[in-house]
Amino acid sequence: MFSLTYSLPNHHSLPKITSLVPQSHIRFFNSTYKKSKKQEQKEDEKKEQEKKIIKENKKDHDQEKIKEKEKKHQYQDQDQSQDQDQEKEQETNQSNWWKFRPKFLKITMALVLAETSFYGLYKLYKAQKRDVPQISWQVFRSDVLPTNKVEKLTVQGKSVTVIMKPKSNVCPKTLPLPDENKPYTHFCFVIPNLEYFEKRLEIAENQLGISIDDRTPVLYSMHELESTSTFFERPEIIVMLVSIFIIVYLNNSSSKKPRSSNYFSALRSKPNVVQPNSEKLVTFADVAGLDEAKQEIKELVDFLNNPQKYSRIGAKIPHGALLVGPPGTGKTLLAKAVAGEANVPFFSISGSEFVEMWVGVGAARVRDLFKKAKENKPAIIFIDEIDAVGRKRSDGNHDSGSSERETTLNQLLVELDGFGDHEGILVLAGTNRPDILDKALLRPGRFDRQVQIPLPDLSSREEIFKIHLRKVKLEDSVNAIAKQLCRVTSGFSGADIANVCNESALIAIRNGKEVITIKHFLKAIDRIVCGLKKKSKVLSEDEKQLIATHESGHVVVANYLDDKNETLKVSIIPRSSNTLGYAWQIPKEISYKTQQDLKDMMCIALGGRAAEETCFGQISTLALDDLSKVTNLAYHYVTMYGMNKKIGNVCYHNFQRISWFVDESPYRNSFPLSTDLSSAIDIEVHSIIEEAYERAKTIVEEEQECVHLITKNLVEKEVLEKSELKLLIKKLKKYSNHDITKKQNNFQQDNQNSENNQQLFSKGCNVFVKNNAVSTSITTPTLPSSSSITGRPSKNIKKNFSSFFFSNSPSLYNFIQNFNNFNWKKMLN
Repeated sequence: MFSLTYSLPNHHSLPKITSLVPQSHIRFFNSTYKKSKKQEQKEDEKKEQEKKIIKENKKDHDQEKIKEKEKKHQYQDQDQSQDQDQEKEQETNQSNWWKFRPKFLKITMALVLAETSFYGLYKLYKAQKRDVPQISWQVFRSDVLPTNKVEKLTVQGKSVTVIMKPKSNVCPKTLPLPDENKPYTHFCFVIPNLEYFEKRLEIAENQLGISIDDRTPVLYSMHELESTSTFFERPEIIVMLVSIFIIVYLNNSSSKKPRSSNYFSALRSKPNVVQPNSEKLVTFADVAGLDEAKQEIKELVDFLNNPQKYSRIGAKIPHGALLVGPPGTGKTLLAKAVAGEANVPFFSISGSEFVEMWVGVGAARVRDLFKKAKENKPAIIFIDEIDAVGRKRSDGNHDSGSSERETTLNQLLVELDGFGDHEGILVLAGTNRPDILDKALLRPGRFDRQVQIPLPDLSSREEIFKIHLRKVKLEDSVNAIAKQLCRVTSGFSGADIANVCNESALIAIRNGKEVITIKHFLKAIDRIVCGLKKKSKVLSEDEKQLIATHESGHVVVANYLDDKNETLKVSIIPRSSNTLGYAWQIPKEISYKTQQDLKDMMCIALGGRAAEETCFGQISTLALDDLSKVTNLAYHYVTMYGMNKKIGNVCYHNFQRISWFVDESPYRNSFPLSTDLSSAIDIEVHSIIEEAYERAKTIVEEEQECVHLITKNLVEKEVLEKSELKLLIKKLKKYSNHDITKKQNNFQQDNQNSENNQQLFSKGCNVFVKNNAVSTSITTPTLPSSSSITGRPSKNIKKNFSSFFFSNSPSLYNFIQNFNNFNWKKMLN
């Protein structure tokens, strides 16, 4: 046994072995040590090689993955590019199918050259072949026909060929002398028509004394053979048609899609499809107001999502719903909300897309639209502006020229409720003209419901403003500004409100502001209602004075008749809408108008002209728009609302067009009116307008000082706001005929009659009541002793009598108005 102790400071030094170990053992140890070291080195090299191989394999694997991904992306890009190219090619093939592509330009030019050369050779051949000399009818009549050597005449179209008898040497004067061996055997001439030729030939033969047996026979060629032969005798037409066919065929064959898809793609509908999981969808939370409409639409959507809930008790899903309302009220927005809320595919298309110039395209698109919806049912179809295709069909007495539209409508009616399966498909449609739609379209089973979407009221406008105001930066809170703006935007639709918010933001940016204030909103409303300011138009002082007086008359009369009237602004700055000035009054939001309200509206509209006549003694053309509104309102007063006693409680309008709004277009009679009735209506309208004008003049005369005060401030400042107008209007006299009527209606009338006044006016009152058929209890007041009636009373006596009598007997106001106009002189005599 022995022990070894060694240390290896480095690889080159040998171990230190004690002297007790023999040399043979030392040699053996050195050899074994070297072998073990080499083995370790080899193993290390192998491991390093294995690591390198693994790394290389990983790199190769990663590169393969990258290549696969790149290939996938390339395939996707290629597919997308192919689809885009196919779509582009399809569009170009549809729109520019007749245009030449560059690679077929040589073929086209070669075909054109071949056609022209062939046509030239053909003409040369025909010129050489044509050996029949041509003459005129006069030459034939004078030189050929008298020789009696004509064998026959052949008529082909408008050409007549003269065939001579054998061995007849006939030479007309207009032709050169023939050779002795080649005499003329044929001639030809042209005739205008066949009847003309026959008559002239018969007359010529009669004049020449040719007997019936010796007359020249005439042969006619058949029309069909003539047309066929003449067609084939013009081969250039055939060459041209073949060339066009080859060019079109080669041009279309270059597209990757088949040619049939290019031609018949016009028959397919192209609706906008909204899938249930799409992003940026509109929901019912984005639709302000319209609570009743949203409730009905939500129920229809719930029908599609939960059909078992309703089928348990036997309920059936409605086939369709018609969204009806004025423009801009949110019909399309509500349909978009349906697309966002319903978990079913949504197909949207416009009604005008069904109407094309090609026959049958509209009906084919309707079939294709419903076919796509059935493949993806349950689904919703929305047809916007359905009145473009759903108008009333014409009767059978005359052709309206709209057979294609009617064919499309018939196909739509069949798809809505026909023999096919329509379960799981809900059809929505929007229109602002339900009165012109076909009755078959509105019946139950097609459009079961009509969802009314009116103009927003006060609370709805506030909610709409809150939605739009959250998207802009405001100086004040959203709720505070929304409450102020909803009051001054009466009659605005949802689209108008969105436009107001956008215009106010643009005005704030134009003024260099970072936030929007209430003034910016008022300026935006002012711009939308009245138009832009015309800074280039400068008014003279006289023009300013006249316009200011006109607008002051409106303000004074409006506030005189109604204490609660709100005049927001008065301006005399010219606008782009051809208005030189305006008085902005906030109308009352009520669903009906009384008789007195209509009279007050006419009086307010005529206040401007009354102020002109009172202050200047003459009138101008500034009242053109006022007169148009008053005339329209007066005709509605008489013919629509039945408020005139002489015409009675009748309506001479189409009942489908009756509306409580008085700013509609002029009426159109749907009932035949006699001449007497039309004249009576015109007379009553004229008297109503004159009465309103006299009433406005009386108010302006009484408040002339206030008119001058407002006019003066308006000329100086050009614009008066609500706060400034309130201070000026406070100087108005609060005692008006309108207020008297309201107060006296609540006052109990005194039934005790004055004996002195009865004796004084008994004769006059009895005669007036008898002639005018007024059944009213008359309470005659006591007149001042200083007033005496001789003949026709003066204006002052009449005015005092009216005011005094009316103040004591408000129920006889109409009687007094007629009483003042009565012929006193005739009555007293």
